[in-house]
Amino acid sequence: MSHFLKNSRKSVSSINWLIMALLLAFLAVPLVDITPSAIAQDKAAPDAEETLPSSKIPSVDASEAEFGLRLVHFTKQELKQVAEAWLKVTQEQTKHAADINIALASSEGPTAERLRADLARGMVRRQILFEKMELILQEWEAKGAKPEDVAEYRNYTTAVVRSELRATDAKTLSKWFLGWLTSAEGGGKIALWLLSLIGALFLVIFLAKVVTGFVKRALFKVPEMSNLLREFASKVAYWIIMAVGIVIALSLFGIDMTPLLAVFGGASFIIGFAMQSTLSNLASGLLLMITKPFDVGDVVDAAGVSGMVQNVSIVSTTILTFDNQVIVVPNTKVWDSVITNVNASDIRRVDLTFGIGYDDDIELARKTLSDLVSEHPLVLDKPEPIIRVHELADSSVNIICRPWAKSDDYWDVYWDLMQQTKERFDAVGLSIPFPQRDVHVHPTATSATGLPAE
Repeated sequence: MSHFLKNSRKSVSSINWLIMALLLAFLAVPLVDITPSAIAQDKAAPDAEETLPSSKIPSVDASEAEFGLRLVHFTKQELKQVAEAWLKVTQEQTKHAADINIALASSEGPTAERLRADLARGMVRRQILFEKMELILQEWEAKGAKPEDVAEYRNYTTAVVRSELRATDAKTLSKWFLGWLTSAEGGGKIALWLLSLIGALFLVIFLAKVVTGFVKRALFKVPEMSNLLREFASKVAYWIIMAVGIVIALSLFGIDMTPLLAVFGGASFIIGFAMQSTLSNLASGLLLMITKPFDVGDVVDAAGVSGMVQNVSIVSTTILTFDNQVIVVPNTKVWDSVITNVNASDIRRVDLTFGIGYDDDIELARKTLSDLVSEHPLVLDKPEPIIRVHELADSSVNIICRPWAKSDDYWDVYWDLMQQTKERFDAVGLSIPFPQRDVHVHPTATSATGLPAE
């Protein structure tokens, strides 16, 4: 009996707990809507876009700079709503312009002129709206918009402008152009942009020249460096600063340099292949500047050309010949040839050879040459000149005369001694023989017929 009562109590307790659970579930049902529509709404809730208040959309009358700044904080979804709202504004302006164009077709006189002025002003305003639309699209692209979404808006603006230009008469277009040219957001903005860009480019040029001057002064403190290498290094510094400065300036003014740089990068292989000879000249020019076989102002004999070096660029060497011809020689030919630098040393030996007759007095000839050399003001005392009998030639006794002079005075000494020797030899009775040949005639016996006898 007691066992039965215990089981009965357990059963009642279990029933009580079951009744309480059902009661709680029943009370909770009104708190949760489990209908299919509610489930669908709940699933769609995370993806639902909150409508952007019109007060958050940048004002139509805002300047371009202010307009761009007000777009920065928008998300991609918000920028889409801004673009749609802006599209509606441009649609209204386009519809207004179309209505005026239709009315203009049937108007004449002052009414037509007034309509043209209104249409021109509307087109200017609409053009400004399109430019601000482009700012929205650029910001939207930066936040991750798909290209096809952005292209839809751009295609609309392009199609509207093209259709309107075809439908508008020349007078209205001229008024529109003048209005756009004189507006602050149109021609005024372009003029200010161009002036600012030109000013930035002049600033880049000024900075490049200033830095190049510092580089030149620094390089002149290196005594082992040639003038050619100094000039080349300063030019490289100048053009590097110019290139970097121009890229930065154009980027700051909204010009995207990425496509241009990509084109140059892609074309570098083709350019390098097509300019093999130029690149070879460039490498030779760098070697000439580093090894310093000659410098600007030196008299050289290179690649079969003799003269004074006027300039050495990265691809060619310019030589001024003694008869005043300017010859440009590729650096590859200069580097591959034997280079004779006349000005490499401060002094040079003047090599002269004079011939006297076999019957003349050799000692008198040597003393005459020695006197001429010692009397010449440009001949150096050290090293001592050499005057010796050098060769017993076919027609003359050749005496060498080898005085020393400064490199700059070489030709003056050479020409002076050549003339003075002839005059002094004539004065002292020394001859300078012509080439001579002895002809010996051997007589032979002849027969009665006049032919040589056998």
